[in-house]
Amino acid sequence: MAIICGLGEKLAQTRPESGEVILLFQPAEETGEGAQAILNDSRFEEIRPDYAFALHNLPGFPLHQVVLRKGTFAAGSTGMTLQFIGKTSHAAHPEDGRNPAAAISQLILALPEIRKSIPGYCLATVIHVQIGSLAFGTSAGTGSLSLTLRAFDQETLEQLIEEVEKKAKQLAKAENLDINIRFQESFAVSKNDPAAAKLAEQAFESLGLKVLEKADPFRWSEDFGLFSQSCPAYLFGLGAGENSPQLHEPTYDFPDELIETGVGYLIELSGINQKGSRKPILGWRNGYRQNYTPDQRLHLPRSGDSLPSTASLLSKQDGKSLQKYPLLFPQDPPSRHLLKLVRVFLSDCSSD
Repeated sequence: MAIICGLGEKLAQTRPESGEVILLFQPAEETGEGAQAILNDSRFEEIRPDYAFALHNLPGFPLHQVVLRKGTFAAGSTGMTLQFIGKTSHAAHPEDGRNPAAAISQLILALPEIRKSIPGYCLATVIHVQIGSLAFGTSAGTGSLSLTLRAFDQETLEQLIEEVEKKAKQLAKAENLDINIRFQESFAVSKNDPAAAKLAEQAFESLGLKVLEKADPFRWSEDFGLFSQSCPAYLFGLGAGENSPQLHEPTYDFPDELIETGVGYLIELSGINQKGSRKPILGWRNGYRQNYTPDQRLHLPRSGDSLPSTASLLSKQDGKSLQKYPLLFPQDPPSRHLLKLVRVFLSDCSSD
């Protein structure tokens, strides 16, 4: 949030000669529902970008180092809860009930073999198990198993889901149990587009940033992956320090020094260098070019203001009136010929 607001301040001072930069503040992120809500909104078509870019801070890498990867940058994943429903009985007569313990335990033990049967990297992690209740006179009649499934390829992830579901239904049938399956916190694979990668790497080179190309994708997931399914997208990392605690640890502290690095990179990517000189915009739509008027400025919340759901663009006309344009969903923006979606997260960006 701080990085993208810093970008907004810089763009307010020196705007691109043509095209448009979209600063996107989405309604949620760690649950995987934010990007989906944006894409499901019919107004997204009004700002569908030519390119989408995002960055993720990365503990364990040298401070300010750029970490990139061609193809898949981060895994796709989903939470999967399987609820087995049987029938309670007296603990002295378990044969009179339908206890889900055997089915759940067998499914857990089957997970490694399921993984081995699927080509490509995939992982199934047991997150939570619950069977019955703490009543020593009662044999359990219900139970649930929650897993996180992840893979480096979307098709592999879908196959893993299918195989786990098939095995669970087989075990439920064998134990005469009903089964309910639900999914939550689903994240698509974050896959970098070659054309977007070329633009991003040009900016890295121009700024002289130290770059590391990672051999394997990250195992965690980021909901930016959904944008990579709707437009050319690029996700990269900025090192947060080799001795930094890992994401989601209680002692993790975001290094504020990264804010300036992130803002500087995104300015370069937007076609403006840190000295304020203008550069060609990153791409074209419909072969048109249209300039911004010099009196357009970004309006950012001041300290104490309630935060808006989106940033806003104020266009001053003849020094008399202000017309407000939501940056996320403009009704009548000054230029719609080039769209670029720039989405940056300050902290741990859904490391699920």
